[in-house]
Amino acid sequence: MANAKELNQYTQNVRLIEPGDRVIGGTDAPINQPLQALANRTLYLKTQVESKIGNKGTQVIEGQLNIQTNAWEKIRFTNSDGSYWRFETASVSTGENGARFNYVFTSGGREIGRVQFPRVSGSESVAYQSWVEANAARLATDKMNVATTNYYADQSGGYTKSGFYRSNARQLDGNTLPTMEIHIAHPEVVNGAHARGIGFSYGSSSNPFQLVTSAWDANGRYIGMRTVLTEENGVMLSNDQTVGGVKTFTSKAVFNAGLSVSGNGKSADIHTGPKDIYLRNSKSSKYLQLKDDGTLTYSDVKIALMSDKSDAVNLDSTDNLATSKAVKTAYDNSIRRGGAVGLGGQNHQIAIGWDTPGLIARVDNNVMNVGVPVGAVAYFAQDVPPFGWLKANGAAVSRTVYANLFAAIGERYGRGDGRTTFNLPDLRGEFIRSWDDGREIDRNRVLGSWQADEFRSHSHGIGVNRMSDTDRGSNPSTVSVDTVGQTDPAGGIETRPRNIALLACIKA
Repeated sequence: MANAKELNQYTQNVRLIEPGDRVIGGTDAPINQPLQALANRTLYLKTQVESKIGNKGTQVIEGQLNIQTNAWEKIRFTNSDGSYWRFETASVSTGENGARFNYVFTSGGREIGRVQFPRVSGSESVAYQSWVEANAARLATDKMNVATTNYYADQSGGYTKSGFYRSNARQLDGNTLPTMEIHIAHPEVVNGAHARGIGFSYGSSSNPFQLVTSAWDANGRYIGMRTVLTEENGVMLSNDQTVGGVKTFTSKAVFNAGLSVSGNGKSADIHTGPKDIYLRNSKSSKYLQLKDDGTLTYSDVKIALMSDKSDAVNLDSTDNLATSKAVKTAYDNSIRRGGAVGLGGQNHQIAIGWDTPGLIARVDNNVMNVGVPVGAVAYFAQDVPPFGWLKANGAAVSRTVYANLFAAIGERYGRGDGRTTFNLPDLRGEFIRSWDDGREIDRNRVLGSWQADEFRSHSHGIGVNRMSDTDRGSNPSTVSVDTVGQTDPAGGIETRPRNIALLACIKA
């Protein structure tokens, strides 16, 4: 038997051997014709299959390639190092009917990563770069500004789109816009109504962390912005913080660790102790305490309260305060009986105190000066005037400081500068003579006037020696006076009585 010669062609008909055909060998023998046709078809199909899905080279498949398997993996793409990508779709047993598919990369016998496409409802579009760029441009012209809009430099584009804006505190609808803002436009309106924004400060602002919110009303009108509390301008819930400005609490504020108010180099600290609540001054370390037993103390020293008052008099206790009624009772009880002071044995009200004239006493309704009145002159054995006295040395003193003394003596002893001062009497080295005041012994004297020393008019006798004298003639005489008579000098530089030097002062 010989091999059939296979032709790479598709033989249309495969003949069958019928009764009466010769069973004789040969190329064209009827018995070999069916075998030849089958051989031709086999070669043709092999060639076609290898040309469409081969194991090497470039293959071109025309038409549909249908891979039917109930396993996840449908196609595997193997690399030279043994790693591979596999394309898989959901198997029938998962209940997804192939609606989900993945690209899975495997290496070293384990999955490295995957690109997963979950099942979706409806239709979805894959975002190619050209599509993203085209739709980004569309969004920019519709509702979204991708780049920051410099509204400060150009207001022609309006302020109605979502996006980023730099207004640098421009005015809009009579209100100030944030320096920079993330603006959110309402998706269902076109006039900017109900828009909202979050704004920021930047640059050399005194508060670079300031955060604000902005709002537009139902008519698209900008209605202003409000500050958002941050770490810089709000009260934090933890950690240390310096809070500026006035804070108003409309409900109770609880400070579990106490409260400290500081300034001017000191602080006022409010704390709770084991048995009290206290306010402490850090400068003096003194504290005011409200005790749990209801008492009030100052650095543990009790402070008297109204509950400690008493109307009683002569209580032998230091725990009570005398009321004004008790003081009046004690005052009334301080009346002394007249028999003790020569007032006929009757009770009188007596008060002693300092007043404008000096130390005064009031007996019932009669007032008398019991102290030394202003303008009085006295002598002291010391060289320094007592309190309230001035040396009577003619000095010029203030009319306002010593107004009472000026009212008493005026300019009698000198005008001073004639405006702000006046002179004190100068009693140094002088004897005092009482003012005549009309008695006519020391006539025409004015109170306070000075008088020089003087002798009262008088004469002296002359002693005569009895002896003979013949110088007047031949007859002797009994008395002879040759010159004017004069007594011999005697005494010192002034006429004075015995005396002692004391310091003369005037009551101011």
